[in-house]
Amino acid sequence: MKTKNIRLAKITVLFVFLNLAFNNCGQRGDIELKKNNTTINADDNSSSGSPHSDPEPLPGPGATIPVVVPPAVSPPPAVSPPPAVSPPPAVSPPPATVVPPATVSPPVATPSPPPPVVVTPPVVPPPVVVNPPVPKSFEKKSLSLKVNAPEKVDILFVVDNSVSMKFEQKNMAERVSTFINSINGLDWQMGIVTTDVDDPYSLTSDGKLLKFNSLSTYILNSKMEKSAVEQAFGETIQRTELGSIYEQGIFATYRFLERDLKRTSKLLRAGSTFNVIVISDADESPWEDDLGKPVINKKNKPGELMKYLATNWGDKKFQFHSIIVKDGDEICLKMNNNENYGKVYSFLSNITKGIIGSVCENDYGSQLNSIGKKVQDLVKVIMLECEPKDKDGDGKLDIEISSDSTNPIEIDRVEGNEVYLKKALDVGNYGLQYYCQKD
Repeated sequence: MKTKNIRLAKITVLFVFLNLAFNNCGQRGDIELKKNNTTINADDNSSSGSPHSDPEPLPGPGATIPVVVPPAVSPPPAVSPPPAVSPPPAVSPPPATVVPPATVSPPVATPSPPPPVVVTPPVVPPPVVVNPPVPKSFEKKSLSLKVNAPEKVDILFVVDNSVSMKFEQKNMAERVSTFINSINGLDWQMGIVTTDVDDPYSLTSDGKLLKFNSLSTYILNSKMEKSAVEQAFGETIQRTELGSIYEQGIFATYRFLERDLKRTSKLLRAGSTFNVIVISDADESPWEDDLGKPVINKKNKPGELMKYLATNWGDKKFQFHSIIVKDGDEICLKMNNNENYGKVYSFLSNITKGIIGSVCENDYGSQLNSIGKKVQDLVKVIMLECEPKDKDGDGKLDIEISSDSTNPIEIDRVEGNEVYLKKALDVGNYGLQYYCQKD
């Protein structure tokens, strides 16, 4: 920038100098003329010679006065005008150089004293106004019972008679004595049907009771000699026919009930409990059409079976027990050519509070004993209209049982609206009082 300014100054001086020279051009002659006039000025008495020489005499009259003509002065050579000097180009200002601001270190903050801690007192919500609980109201209920004879138990065995059931049938035959011992003291009856319902004309199909050939009867009972009952049951539970590939234990039970209504010598008696024990390595297997689609009849459905039973036998106590391939037991499913998990049978057992056993047990004794205890429980249970309540708040259910018997009556447990006694009621009249909670 400084260098350019110096150059500009030099050019400007040169321009001024040339301008002055141009203005004085042609003035030299004038200067010399003035110099000569001064020399011949008539009024000036001084000589142009030396100051010590004599002055020339003036010419006389008539004399010719020489005129001194100054030599011709050649005009000064023409001076070419100075070349036109272009004005200096406009100098663009240099681009602005952006100088980044110097990094200024932030001033070291002087630590301020901590602000005073203001403790805000907790906001205490206003107390919630809770409506006082509505006092519970109860309704007193009464139940009268009359026992004319020892509790009666009717039992139906439904055995899978397909070709894959030889092991299970033999196991049942060998352990039937355990079951009979578990129901000792009850007035019981037993019968057997198969899971085959395909042929209504076959003696071993469609819910027909099988005949116990050694005793020439279709129904076994507690009055028969125990060893004879065990032999007859063991021979009959082991099947020799080739049963249907469609195992339908629920359907067979339904058909048995329809038939028993018409029988002269009935398995189901008035005032008895009813227990079904199904033994199968498959599930309820409805027929299939030509496309392999199951054809489910209403008689295959657990709910329909219970509805039919309630319609024709009132409030008969009923339980359904299953000795099956338990749901999810893969090891059992792979044994002895077993077919399927007994899911529908398990469902019916659960809703009736029955026992679910396994067909894969080597010894059926323990599970038959468990079923026998449930059969005993069923005769010791009293069904109430509602779940009994603790009216006075002393932590005990308010249930009172009165009777004309001298034997004490003890309650074992209460499950919902079912009151289980420690032993079956003796012959006599009984009255129960309890409380239901009003809605």
